[in-house]
Amino acid sequence: MLTHNHLRSLPTKEQQLDKLRDAEVFIWCAHHGQERKLGDREPFATHPQGVVDVLREAGVEDTDTLIAALLHDTVEMGKVTLEVVEERYGKHVRDIVDGVTKRKGFATRELKLQDYLGRLDGGNEYGETAPEESLLVALADKIHNIEDLIKNHKECIAAGRSTDDMWSQFKAGASGTLQWHKDVLAIGQIYEPDHPLTQRLQDGVLELEQLLLGSGAIRLSAIHATI
Repeated sequence: MLTHNHLRSLPTKEQQLDKLRDAEVFIWCAHHGQERKLGDREPFATHPQGVVDVLREAGVEDTDTLIAALLHDTVEMGKVTLEVVEERYGKHVRDIVDGVTKRKGFATRELKLQDYLGRLDGGNEYGETAPEESLLVALADKIHNIEDLIKNHKECIAAGRSTDDMWSQFKAGASGTLQWHKDVLAIGQIYEPDHPLTQRLQDGVLELEQLLLGSGAIRLSAIHATI
């Protein structure tokens, strides 16, 4: 039961909005000088803002989840530490951000991704699990990315340009990038099968796969090899 003192300690709606506004400013400092890979090379901070938009479109309004979505790349890509995130926004936000941060120190990219996916999917090899909100942020992150990939791929085709230059900007190439989004989708289908985020990512994965097959960027053999 919540006590009167406990209720008084809960943040007010205005305090929550202040934290969210603070995070919106914070990410522009954290991602200063960083750009998106594709298209018009927009400032990178437009990506976490887009992830928040995706969450809200799916009906997610929890303040900590939205703040974590804004911060989800600040530790992995910037000089921000999880300790700074906790000090500024609280432990819950820190835990959500940690849950969608690919950690350093692994010998290969594959091991790094296995650790990330494992924490979303019931626990990595050390038994560490991410909060359930981390999966929502991960799904929204992949949605924003894959819809951007689809848009840029279509623009290349419409302009009569090869998509090779576009996909060369991604270490995993077209096939590996598609598979990465499929991997996160598979976890969403297990834990959040009816969530609009899962359905939207599924739609994006299917559309990108058809575009890549149609343009010859990947072959059916590459898809079958991952099944």
